[in-house]
Amino acid sequence: MSYTRNVIDVNGGAWTFTLPDQVTLRQGSLVDNFRLDGVSEPLIFDYNLSPDLLFGADYHGIITIGMHEIDPDDPTNTPPTVESANGLRGLIGINFHNNLGITLRNPPSNDTMAFYLAGNSDQFPNTPNAFHTIYTHFHPSGSPLIDAGEFPNLSVTTAVGPFPGAQPGNIATSPNWILLDGTIAPGNYNWGNFSFHRRDLEGSDDTTLNLIFFNGAFDANELAAIRQTWKLSHPDGVLGIGASSAIQGSVSAALEKDIYSLNLIQGQAYKFELIGTSAPLDPVLRLLDSAGTQLAFDDNGGGNVNSQIIFTAPATGPYLLEAGGFLNTTGSYTISATNYQIVVSQPSAFGHFATNAAGVGGQVYVLYDGLLGRAPDALGLEYWADRLEHGVTARDLGQLFLDSPEGQARAGALGNREFVGQLYQATLHREADTGGLDYWTGQLNAGAARIDVASGFVFSAEHLGNLKPVFDAGVFVTDKQAADVARLYYTMLDRAPDAGGLQYWASQLETGGSISDLAKAFLGTPENVSKYGSMQNSDYVEALYDNALGRPADADGKAYWTNLLNGGTSRADLAVLLSDSAESHSVHLSQIELGWQLA
Repeated sequence: MSYTRNVIDVNGGAWTFTLPDQVTLRQGSLVDNFRLDGVSEPLIFDYNLSPDLLFGADYHGIITIGMHEIDPDDPTNTPPTVESANGLRGLIGINFHNNLGITLRNPPSNDTMAFYLAGNSDQFPNTPNAFHTIYTHFHPSGSPLIDAGEFPNLSVTTAVGPFPGAQPGNIATSPNWILLDGTIAPGNYNWGNFSFHRRDLEGSDDTTLNLIFFNGAFDANELAAIRQTWKLSHPDGVLGIGASSAIQGSVSAALEKDIYSLNLIQGQAYKFELIGTSAPLDPVLRLLDSAGTQLAFDDNGGGNVNSQIIFTAPATGPYLLEAGGFLNTTGSYTISATNYQIVVSQPSAFGHFATNAAGVGGQVYVLYDGLLGRAPDALGLEYWADRLEHGVTARDLGQLFLDSPEGQARAGALGNREFVGQLYQATLHREADTGGLDYWTGQLNAGAARIDVASGFVFSAEHLGNLKPVFDAGVFVTDKQAADVARLYYTMLDRAPDAGGLQYWASQLETGGSISDLAKAFLGTPENVSKYGSMQNSDYVEALYDNALGRPADADGKAYWTNLLNGGTSRADLAVLLSDSAESHSVHLSQIELGWQLA
């Protein structure tokens, strides 16, 4: 996990001064430069683990203070000599604050911060008496934990560095901060600037802060002084709320947890998803309030071993997400937070209830019951009712049922007499009487089509009477055009349709519009543009797979569609294909045909 510091705008007041002495600031072109004139307080850095930023819970950093020599051959660049036996003292003070309200771990070394007071004689190797290096390590006392609040229980160790003549610094502690007095041996030292670096766990430096001293040396009793607050942040930034807010992370050690901070609004529902992207990570997701109290937990709620939490914020303010691995598993992941629509169930927006066999939905139901021996599934009822509405006859549909693999498995091998007996059982719920069995078998033997004989049973008064309880309760028949529109909403906008939009776009399909035209229109809507307009094609493919199919894109599919989109294929074509796939129908069944959900 890498860390970078926030950009600091010195002109915007990001620096806090608590000094009685005058401090003059100036902004450098590449680094932050400061002119300090005769100030007499320690140079104090406040390290805040701030809840308005995102960071890893396993924290480690390195501070380097470099003492860079001024060229002794350039008098204009050489301040007066420091001749004190103690040299420059009281160089730096460091405050540590954990403002998160939760305890953080700090493996593997248990060091919170390593501090290097480093001399630099490389620039002018002929200068005598090189500066000295002091290594100082801060770590929690007794356990590898960083407690909430201030850090009164840090212990400090020092080790002398490799430079000749180096001496350990003096360390003073207060309840909340540590002051390091850099001590050097007596000698004719010329001081230039001091550079401050904070280095991440992988060894990369962030932007350097330079402190430039003018107007004479500091004697043994004067201390350089400035106070600054540094916040820790993840390179990917703050975890935001939105369709494209997923960020990358990793759990690289057993028991490691990554903490993400975000602000939620009272009454708004949110969906938090943690998806493992490399084995063997089994993601575990926790939602905490700002004090660290668990509000929600999920291990396997997002499909497969991924985690998902749906949460309505009880109050506006900061909350924390904790990403980890079940049973100490490790690996990479993505984490996201999105607004979650609270939906209402409104059947009339999606279809109608059939209460008899007169309409297309009722006819489909009785054909399923009589010829296949079962009630229709919601998607089959929707599809075949639409076919009947657009020209297919009930007889044609019945023949399709008999010829289907399911119909053939049920009755294809039966002789005519057995076929008639099955019709009696399926539609009339009784054994065939001898006269009826002989009559209908004779009709078939004489050349009558099975569908014509079957239709007599299927639409008989006795069969319809047996189905009266079903029709009295009502059979919901989804309007296919409304369902197609709703699936496109989920695919392209990642939400349930609103009532007005569903009605309008469904009517466009009913009057001759195509789903492709609808997808192209969706591409230009402000909502779609704001969510996906700036996405790279590969990311767009991944987003639509997740929206439409509820899973990441397979490698071949992602590569195929990314190449097509890069070559000029419309994003609408991808949306239509995914939205209209059998997999998408199945994924959104509970929201559309069985849920009738509106935003």
